Amino acid sequence: MPAQQEASPALLPSTPPLLPSTSADAFTPEASCGDEGCWPSMYLVGAQKASTTALFQLLRTSSGICGATARPGSFPAASYKEVHFFDNDGVPWEGAEGARANTSLYTRLFRREECASRRFLDATPQYQYSWHAPMRMSLFVPETWRPRVRMITILREPLSRDLSYYNHRVDENLQRTNWTLGWYDGLVPVQKFCLAPTVHRGRPRLPRYEDEVHCEAERWSACLESAGVGSSLHAQYEHCMTAGRYRGSIARGVYAMHLARWKRYFSREQILVLQYEELHADLPGHLARIGSFWGLTSLPAVGAMAESNAHEGGHKLRQIDCRTRSMLLALFQPWNDMLYEDLGRDAAAHAAPDVEPRQFRPFNATVGCTDRKVSARGVIRVDPALL
Repeated sequence: MPAQQEASPALLPSTPPLLPSTSADAFTPEASCGDEGCWPSMYLVGAQKASTTALFQLLRTSSGICGATARPGSFPAASYKEVHFFDNDGVPWEGAEGARANTSLYTRLFRREECASRRFLDATPQYQYSWHAPMRMSLFVPETWRPRVRMITILREPLSRDLSYYNHRVDENLQRTNWTLGWYDGLVPVQKFCLAPTVHRGRPRLPRYEDEVHCEAERWSACLESAGVGSSLHAQYEHCMTAGRYRGSIARGVYAMHLARWKRYFSREQILVLQYEELHADLPGHLARIGSFWGLTSLPAVGAMAESNAHEGGHKLRQIDCRTRSMLLALFQPWNDMLYEDLGRDAAAHAAPDVEPRQFRPFNATVGCTDRKVSARGVIRVDPALL
């Protein structure tokens, strides 16, 4: 199905909806359920590789929240944690009426008989950077339920996130015993590398991180420039994200634009922004914020989350070429500065949730670098000192 076009203004709210009453009746979990399933009120929308899986597992075991369960004949939820509904072009998204006529495709994945607490969480981190997800959710979720939606996004220093995502994709490819070029070619564009892998003795030869990110940076820069001379960063981003002009990994770290997009369709009070590094530095304090925001009362007093999707194979890269590190930091800096300014304005205007930290600390890049060649071209090679 072709990329979804932006809905006409007549189909969208002129301003984000006001929050509902905070009375107990307004947030009764049972009120979210009907004959066709239940509506989640909790969404963990991002960022990818920012401990969303670890947080989901912690909340699932400690507070009784539930994820999605697919059944024969229903929409194929990607996993119990990640539904991948609002970022899926295979759903009938033809305008507001078309979307609302198919709401049961989503709600049937959340069944009251399978969740004693009636508290459901859709933790799909790809929603954050999806161009279409905010608009689709605003059209799809009933107006009476939309103001009850509470979203959390966890923002990780972009270079660290990008390297973690690279390691994740390398691991997925190398751990697949029946890997073939045919299998790789069948992946959707966002799952592929910028540089296509080759085959060596029946195994994939994957691009070095340095080569991969330089390829991504060239594509990203070319797309921004094609927006026209004098275009603002905001206009450049919208130009690249519409019509699928750019779908690479760099856009996943442009958090200011993600947040701006979500704020077009939902009140800022519905979006709790946390920082990955601060979350791990003070997990008890941040769990208290999350519990208050989502109305969860049984969160444990733990000092650390169990690692998930850590991918500690021998191919994992922990440091990169210094010139590549400098290039990526410079690439992300203007977008980071925009994020700090926007979050500062939200805090000054008291637009953010009361439980959100008043100050978002500037990111501190912790990825180390070396002037040595990190890996042979096209073949992952890790210095034994890093293992």
